[in-house]
Amino acid sequence: MRSLSSTLGAWEHRDCSQVIFLLQPLVTAGLCTSADAILLGIEFAGEGRFDEALAESERARQLDPLSLIIAADNAAILYFSRQYDRSIKKFRAVLDMEPDFPRAHMVIFAYVGKGKFTDAIAQIESWRRLDDSPWTWAIEAYVNGQWGHTEQARRAVGKLEQLAKFQKLDSNPMLATAYAGTGKTDAAVACLQKAFAAHANIVPTLKVDPIYDSLRSDPRFQDLVRQAGLAQ
Repeated sequence: MRSLSSTLGAWEHRDCSQVIFLLQPLVTAGLCTSADAILLGIEFAGEGRFDEALAESERARQLDPLSLIIAADNAAILYFSRQYDRSIKKFRAVLDMEPDFPRAHMVIFAYVGKGKFTDAIAQIESWRRLDDSPWTWAIEAYVNGQWGHTEQARRAVGKLEQLAKFQKLDSNPMLATAYAGTGKTDAAVACLQKAFAAHANIVPTLKVDPIYDSLRSDPRFQDLVRQAGLAQ
């Protein structure tokens, strides 16, 4: 069975409500793949409909019980719903099987949610030993900014800005994370606006991702959430 989610993934101008409208009847009728079910779960999570999101995540797991991406997405839904302890446990299970599984590095943000900054930094360092991704600098800036380690955050932001300047990167999502974590609201919102225009994959979770909590009172951020078609 061909996954409808593979078609939707190329549909740049979709919003969460449109994806749910198209996918939900098919998934409910059992005319879906595991990829369709987990995509529906993530879209439900983006609207803050976490019970439905977790139900679809479980449906996806039953269809493909060995899938690491489904397990990591389940952990991500738990993170978005602020269930940090459960999220950490699920992310750690994925990392135990595949230490460099990209989605599972989101455990760092769950650690921040629990105030476990030392664990967050340790996970960044472990990730960087396996893959010196520019994302590690964005997240290091975010973590240290939230921890109150201003100088370390400043250095990480500088490193990321240097990489963004001299390498061909989709840098706006990374810069938005770093700036949001270090209190640079104007810069963070500007990067999110550019990311939105480029249809970056961070857009569907703008409403629920704790990364952006410091931006939620800003009218420009609220406008982005509305433009993304996310329910208020």
